[in-house]
Amino acid sequence: MNLHNAIISKLHFDRPQYLSVCLLDGREIAVPLEYFPLIQALSLEEREHWQLLDEQVFSFEVCDEVFHLSELLGIKPITALPALEYA
Repeated sequence: MNLHNAIISKLHFDRPQYLSVCLLDGREIAVPLEYFPLIQALSLEEREHWQLLDEQVFSFEVCDEVFHLSELLGIKPITALPALEYA
């Protein structure tokens, strides 16, 4: 997958124990939540309050971590990055 053209349009949790990421070009990536324990620990309601930080990075209102699309694809180690500070 070429990440240069991959733009996140939506996150959802319709399948139990999966994070699904929809891309602007129509593709969808589903990843077991067991690979992302910080997201798995969020309640269903907390998971609904996600935010895009840029085209390939997202976070959740109650979580101080940010996640990159490449992590979902296994391109780099699955570790949460510290949240960015915005002035």
